[in-house]
Amino acid sequence: MNNIKRKLRKLKRDPKLFFKDMIDKKKSKLNNLIYRRNYTPRNKFTIISAVYNVEKYLDDYFKSIVKQSVNFVEFIQIVLVDDGSTDNSKSIIEKWQKRYPKNIHYYYKENGGQASARNHGIPYAKTKWITFIDPDDFISRKYFQKVDKFISDNENVSLVSCPFIFYFEDKKIYKNSHPLKFRFDEGEHKCKIKELDRHFQMSVNNAFFRTNLIKRFNITFSDIKPNFEDAKFVGDYLTHASQENTIGFIQDANYFYRKRSDGTSTLDGAWQKNTLYTKVLHEGCLKLFENCQSNLGFVPVYIQRTVLYHLSWYFKYLVNNESALNILSKEEKTEFISLLYKIFKFIDVKTIMDFELVGTWFFQRVLYICHFKKMKIPFHIVYIDSIDREKEQFNLYSFSNEDTPNEEISWNGSLIKPQYEKSRIYTLAGETILYEHRFWISYKDRKPKDMFRLKIDGKDARISLTGKQHLNGLPLRVIFRDLEPQIYTQTDHSWIIMDRDTQADDNGEHFYRYMQKNHPEKRIYFALNKDSHDWKRLEKDNFNLINFKSEQYRSQLKLSSHLISSHLDEYIINPFKDNFEFTKKFIFLQHGITHNDLSSWINSKRNLSLIISATPYEHEAFIANNTKYKLTQKEVSLVGFPRHDALVKGNNTKSKSILIMPTWRKSILGNTTNGNKRELNNSFMETEYAKHWRSFLCSNELRSLSKKYGYQVIFAPHANIEPYLTKLNLPDYIKLWRAKDGSIQTLFQNSTFMITDYSSVAFEMGVLGKTVLYYQFDQEDFFTNAHVFQRGYFSYEKHGFGPVVYQEKDLVLSLKRILKNKGKPFYPYNKRIKRTFPFIDGECCARTYEAIKKLEE
Repeated sequence: MNNIKRKLRKLKRDPKLFFKDMIDKKKSKLNNLIYRRNYTPRNKFTIISAVYNVEKYLDDYFKSIVKQSVNFVEFIQIVLVDDGSTDNSKSIIEKWQKRYPKNIHYYYKENGGQASARNHGIPYAKTKWITFIDPDDFISRKYFQKVDKFISDNENVSLVSCPFIFYFEDKKIYKNSHPLKFRFDEGEHKCKIKELDRHFQMSVNNAFFRTNLIKRFNITFSDIKPNFEDAKFVGDYLTHASQENTIGFIQDANYFYRKRSDGTSTLDGAWQKNTLYTKVLHEGCLKLFENCQSNLGFVPVYIQRTVLYHLSWYFKYLVNNESALNILSKEEKTEFISLLYKIFKFIDVKTIMDFELVGTWFFQRVLYICHFKKMKIPFHIVYIDSIDREKEQFNLYSFSNEDTPNEEISWNGSLIKPQYEKSRIYTLAGETILYEHRFWISYKDRKPKDMFRLKIDGKDARISLTGKQHLNGLPLRVIFRDLEPQIYTQTDHSWIIMDRDTQADDNGEHFYRYMQKNHPEKRIYFALNKDSHDWKRLEKDNFNLINFKSEQYRSQLKLSSHLISSHLDEYIINPFKDNFEFTKKFIFLQHGITHNDLSSWINSKRNLSLIISATPYEHEAFIANNTKYKLTQKEVSLVGFPRHDALVKGNNTKSKSILIMPTWRKSILGNTTNGNKRELNNSFMETEYAKHWRSFLCSNELRSLSKKYGYQVIFAPHANIEPYLTKLNLPDYIKLWRAKDGSIQTLFQNSTFMITDYSSVAFEMGVLGKTVLYYQFDQEDFFTNAHVFQRGYFSYEKHGFGPVVYQEKDLVLSLKRILKNKGKPFYPYNKRIKRTFPFIDGECCARTYEAIKKLEE
């Protein structure tokens, strides 16, 4: 059924492509029926494959090889080294071995890793050429024919490379998306090894090697899991070959790399291996450089690029992602950073400046050269990022390894100061490794011909605007010209307000109600899906609703001047992928108080005009110098959340109920299936989460204390935990609350105090002046592997609204103390609450309106 639906979607999306693919598939099937092996190769080949628990994939592997357009029996040998498999791999291999006893050779060894298995197989190769196809992958029909023809037609070939095509088995789709695919854009071609430069080779499974060269120099795979084994082998091989020899690239011989649906492909999960940060760098990257020096007397550019390509993935994943390295000890982190410094000594500045892969741009070049090589960048680039036409300002940024670099900003040679400025930091393993300097520059009263310049260390920085670099400054008219709106040239000055497209009842709805009552002169819309359960409710309240899914919404959005939402998702803030050409004001009302580090997400939004903040700590985290946020005081306003006006107004201080509301953990749930749906985790009750919360909820202490003091106990699990409620088997006296049971605001208002772990809803209780008891039995794990975010400025111990406990016995003791105090916050938590929430006066909506109006002044 899913296959039919997918085909129908494809037919609807691109009918021409649908019928072309259908005809091609029919032709392919017909060719299979009439297929004849009519090509006779001039070379023989050996495939060496390391086998480990690949029973599901072996038949595909064998079929793709034995059905080659060359005669398998005469020209191809397969050496399979079983690296201690515990599944049915051996019997499947033996089944194929019976059919081809002279071609398929099976060897068993104790588990030692892919490198040792491949090394075990190399001595059994008797042919001129070797390749290392992985047994969970497969190849195109003319794979060996194409390779043989190229080798036969070209002299002095040392290596042949074939294209990597990713096969995603769960969706059964193929993607030609490997970052090195550009090497095959020229079709079939060859290049001298010494001139490879950009065309470096990283993998062995899609490459062919001369057997005699491997054996003569005893080139083996290094045991440097989880990766770089291939790159090290290829590098050692090429530096032993004559640099005058060539490497061939064959466009139409496809190697299909399987991306397993269970995430167990060789490349998956590498980031969780300690050795990736130590042994791989030392025995892989650094050793490869040292071998080059020994064999050639220098490190060729193609080897430098090989290592730089490998390292680029580290920086892409690890920069400003401190929790990713929590798997390392302090000593391992120190070793990791030390190895990076040693490796970069071998990489030339020119190689870094020319490197363009893995999304590398000027940011990485400054980082590599200034921080790791301790050298000066050849030139500086300043980027114009956005423009504020109402305030007559434009925003720009540059990179430096210094907190306060020597920068001079001028109009027509006269020095000026920015309207706003900020230094943003980038970190790695706890170290600040780079600074980003951001400025808002005023062009008020400037003439179009006025010349803008920015000098760094006494030299003119290149100014980048819409992808073009200006070497000696640029006139204001060029900024106007290049940023002039092409689409959004008209406006009706209306405001569109919304929460999620699927539901309301958040800051957006509350702000709309304020506008509806207090500023009826303003033309406003509330955007929501018409099939939302909130549509009819808001319709009864005379909301000027507009269907988010409709063409009417898209048309009105283009005309509006302001988009105001409690959510910052890309489909809301940038639906047309053009940032509205910076013609609209986007105001982020926030969904909850930001207490974790959301800098990467927020910083990615270029057309964000204003964030509404609710606490001084949050506000400071956003705008302070040397934080990870790019925001300045211009973009953040501390006025309180609109929904807090109604929350405080409806507070019930006479209720007697304990609200138990823990959040979820990424690590305890099943895999995501469709959209936000997840499979059930059959081992849920064995998790520490289930054990600890069930133990407390079913404890005699909770029952007796709630009865003694006359409190109702309400358990409100996160939506992701609701499917497991029956397994928790909670006592009957505990009342369950689910999201469908009513307003969550009302739930908070009618609760005396809350017991949670890390849930951000605790801030709502703080706004109401109510105690929060934090039960954090898994604190260390939660901020490393268990959840989806990084720790921010907020410390539960220093900023929380009640005690933080780690064991159930302490939880019971704290609960008893809170009940004795009638649920009210005691010192120091009562003072913390007052310091944290300065705006509980019912005027948050009014202040939000004034902050938005100031954007136009």
